[in-house]
Amino acid sequence: MNLVLLLCQEVEEINKTGFVLLPATDRRARHIVTVLKPTPGSTIRVGCVGVGVGRASVVVLERGEVRLTGQLSLSATPSQPHVELLLAMPRPKVMMRLWSVLAQLGLRRIVLTNAWRVEKPYFSSQATDPSKYTPELPLDRVRKGFLGFTV
Repeated sequence: MNLVLLLCQEVEEINKTGFVLLPATDRRARHIVTVLKPTPGSTIRVGCVGVGVGRASVVVLERGEVRLTGQLSLSATPSQPHVELLLAMPRPKVMMRLWSVLAQLGLRRIVLTNAWRVEKPYFSSQATDPSKYTPELPLDRVRKGFLGFTV
């Protein structure tokens, strides 16, 4: 199930002008061209974080750019499960790998706690710095169909 994640500004642009142009250097455009390989007039699933999912017509231009057209009426996404995780802080290297997996589970909240064998410097490592782990989290959640994302 492929779902192309759009920014809310791009959804507004589609609804206002009728289309949005993704440059050839955009990761989403490359995915559409190489993986989805749309035929003329085909539609793809699109979504916007916190808004919902819908469909858009896709046209691939000769320079590798992708034009998404149509009026998007995004339907609400399934509600997020009411599951919270209490986790003793693992080693920072392991925690960095865990963020992606935990995001795909669709947990409502993750609480990191101290334990007898947890070293204090773990909590000041980059594994707890949101700027290090948040850029990929929305994409991981989209892979599992959760678009209601908060950090």
